[in-house]
Parts: sequence; structure tokens; C-alpha cells
Amino acid sequence: MFCPRRNENPQSYQMYPEEDYWRDENDTCSYCGSYNPNLLMQAIHNDTVEIGPTDKNYKIYLKFTTSHERKFYFQHFSMKQQQEFVDLMNTKKIKIGHPGHFYVLPYFAFKEGG
Repeated sequence: MFCPRRNENPQSYQMYPEEDYWRDENDTCSYCGSYNPNLLMQAIHNDTVEIGPTDKNYKIYLKFTTSHERKFYFQHFSMKQQQEFVDLMNTKKIKIGHPGHFYVLPYFAFKEGG
């Protein structure tokens, strides 16, 4: 795997190994610490995660019913997952923590009409 967040810091290519991977112990990216997008989508469908909105358009916090917490960087989503996430958001099938909505929409989402 290649962490998409590496492009934000060109020096990261010299500071870290050539390939990134999903850590077995907590399913996070070895480079940026983001939670695994496939597991996030599964948790959303299983209603076992609450999304914590932030003031950033590229990051959310995850609170699982098993009481562990993680962060997620949207750059890890594939295009298909981005669309699925937007569809789930629009149909209100994503549990969003207080205040119940995003402060800032994910960078790949937009409100209709502007």
C-alpha cells in the first residue's frame, strides 16, 4: 500500500520505508495512523461507529461501540468509497456525533445548489 498522505510531505519518501501497510494490531496506516477505509465502511454499515465531526475537510474521528477510538483521513477512501460515503451521508445512514452534522463537509462532498 502507498499512503496517499505522503504527497503532502515530499521528504516523507526519505524518512519512511518504501511501502506503507495496515498495522495488524489496530488496523491503522503505518505512515499516517488513519483507520482502514474498508473496515470503516463495514462499521458504518453495521452501525458500530459514530463519526466525530471536525473543522477539517480531510479528517474525522471514529468512536466505536467497542469503546476504542481512531482517526480517519478521507484521502484513504477510493473514489467508489467516497461516493458510497456521500450516499450514506445523504440518506442519513451515518451516525454523526454532537452536534449531529459535519462542521465542514468532506473535501469530496458538496451541497446541492452550491
